[in-house]
Amino acid sequence: MGVSLKDGIRVYFRAMNNLKFMAPAMLAVGLWVGCGTAPETQPAPSTPSDEWTSYGEAFEIDAPQAVSEVPALLAAHGEAEGQFEVEIVETCTKMGCWMSVSGPEGEPVMVYMKDHAFFVPKKGMEGKRAIISGTAYNDTVSVDLQKHLLEDANRSQEEIDAVTEVKYELAFSAAGVKILGHIEAEEDHDHQHDHEHDHEGHVH
Repeated sequence: MGVSLKDGIRVYFRAMNNLKFMAPAMLAVGLWVGCGTAPETQPAPSTPSDEWTSYGEAFEIDAPQAVSEVPALLAAHGEAEGQFEVEIVETCTKMGCWMSVSGPEGEPVMVYMKDHAFFVPKKGMEGKRAIISGTAYNDTVSVDLQKHLLEDANRSQEEIDAVTEVKYELAFSAAGVKILGHIEAEEDHDHQHDHEHDHEGHVH
């Protein structure tokens, strides 16, 4: 049986009306799917643990040497200048004018702030990663200086009195230091030391 023109027009308009209501739903589904599959393009925000806190002369980190490589450099050249990556063992509790760091064999090695021109935090630095910009050298450390450093570190009188011999060991003179992590500023340093740690003509 044939379909009249009037019936055909009625079917056409009914179909168009249905499409009018379906279009917004289809658009919403497309947007939802698109948002769910879009790639992440924003970089992760930096955190305090990604930051370096600087002390002394400013410098940019540029391929620092591992502390394990320093003895070979000293054997070849007598001293070595550049950047050195270390792990802090402790810092001077009186003024922050020195650090001890883990040496090539795991033994503590001294780092002196050149000319007492700057200071590092006096506490809470144990185990932190640091970059030294300065000089590595073999140092002769007098009995008096060894005792003084132990006093700075609040060691027992028994340990201080046990020091009786001069030491010959690796040391660093730092013109600048970067310590990994955001570190709050400390109060002003008001303790005055009576010794010098300048590598060039330093007095022990």
